[in-house]
Amino acid sequence: MDYTELALMSDEELGKLFAQIEEERIRRQRDDIMWSNCGQARQGPPSPDGVIEVDGERLFQVHLPSACEGGGCVIHHPSEHHMVSFKRHWRQDRGIFERICPHGVGHDDPDDLAYRRSVGREASGIHGCCPGQCCVAPTVGQRQQEAEIMRDKEQDE
Repeated sequence: MDYTELALMSDEELGKLFAQIEEERIRRQRDDIMWSNCGQARQGPPSPDGVIEVDGERLFQVHLPSACEGGGCVIHHPSEHHMVSFKRHWRQDRGIFERICPHGVGHDDPDDLAYRRSVGREASGIHGCCPGQCCVAPTVGQRQQEAEIMRDKEQDE
């Protein structure tokens, strides 16, 4: 369709056209958000409405919890890694899950990293780290310090 055709359309026709364009944009955006990151995610059926909320983010095309039973799924069955208490964040630009540390920095989620490696996807784990190196498994003393930082942050909010 060129500008001449658009110029000749009535307001009602233009309204319908723009509504169709917007519906198509939303559909494509949902189709582009492919992320169910656990071992059987792409084999399992999506959740009934295809949308769930994880740590305040709406996520689309998510598999059912039964598709990833047994652990290691960043969404439904996270393992007991040292960052499990950190907020999860989906990075659409990189197609990965991160954990946001108390310093506000995103670190590769260990379960997502393991999944990507298991299916042959890019999984270097390279990221801009924080001063506390929260992605490194902490010692007992560091865990106590981390818990204190989280408590202080929650009290501030």
